[in-house]
Amino acid sequence: MDDDNSINDVMKNGISVGFIGCGTIASSIATGLVLAHNKENDRVTKIKSMIISKRSESKSNELKEKFDNDNSSFSFDITENNQEIVNQADIIFLTVLPTQAKDVLNSLKFDPKRHILISLVSTTNLEQLANYSKLNLSNVSKMICLPSIARHEGIALLCCGGNDSTSNDDTGDKKISNKVLLKSIFNSMGGCVVLDTEYDLEACMVTTCTMGPLYGTMKKQRDWLLDNTNGLTKTDATNLVLKQFQDNDSADTEDNTDIDMLEHLINEQTPGGLNEQALKNYSILGGLHNIQQKVMDLIVNRIRGISNGEIK
Repeated sequence: MDDDNSINDVMKNGISVGFIGCGTIASSIATGLVLAHNKENDRVTKIKSMIISKRSESKSNELKEKFDNDNSSFSFDITENNQEIVNQADIIFLTVLPTQAKDVLNSLKFDPKRHILISLVSTTNLEQLANYSKLNLSNVSKMICLPSIARHEGIALLCCGGNDSTSNDDTGDKKISNKVLLKSIFNSMGGCVVLDTEYDLEACMVTTCTMGPLYGTMKKQRDWLLDNTNGLTKTDATNLVLKQFQDNDSADTEDNTDIDMLEHLINEQTPGGLNEQALKNYSILGGLHNIQQKVMDLIVNRIRGISNGEIK
């Protein structure tokens, strides 16, 4: 049995997934999985069952209502018992706070022959995940994504622990590696970049962390508009800023593989125009480039345990 046939079998037979923790990211991944499940395509992931933590209760109830309304063809459960999630699911997403990860995993009993643990906990590394869960390193992975994965508009970052080679299962059939399986699942949800080392994953995580400053920039622009106009409503100002960032026609290109796209977008600005002036002024003030460099270096140092990420 080759990898393609193995993956096709998984896609058709379906996966059983569980979520320990149910915040925004867990809800987004669950929604993205169901969106893939509902597509009529043999190459997308089908779900046999899904079980999620009751907390946060608002998120879990929202998912239940959403999936019930979709008439989705899989079993869906909510529980307060994390061990029940482990017992029912083969693929388990860990989406708790960094301070909770160790205690939560230490309290659970996993099956090393069955379970795949995918952690969304940014500051817990693969070796720690394996130690806390008592799973083999090859059965633990780290994943980073943004809420847009719910709409299949984002991209997932993935790093798998241990040896990625295929092996034979108890029946003698070839078993696909976790990396191949998870990559296929997340590719059906908008795309996936697989990193070979945790060091590279940590660097790529930094760009997802800078969404906060981006949102802050957008809010500042909205507030500036409200302070400098007479009749603009908050609703219109918010929509204006959001649409300018989301629907930038200059970034709409059929060739999204152009590695110099960002340079081209900058160079395409009107010479002597307002956008060129704004970017130039950022550089003169020492703001954009220097601040971004410092912020990104501090964030990756926190991820790697070098510092707490604070400016001293």
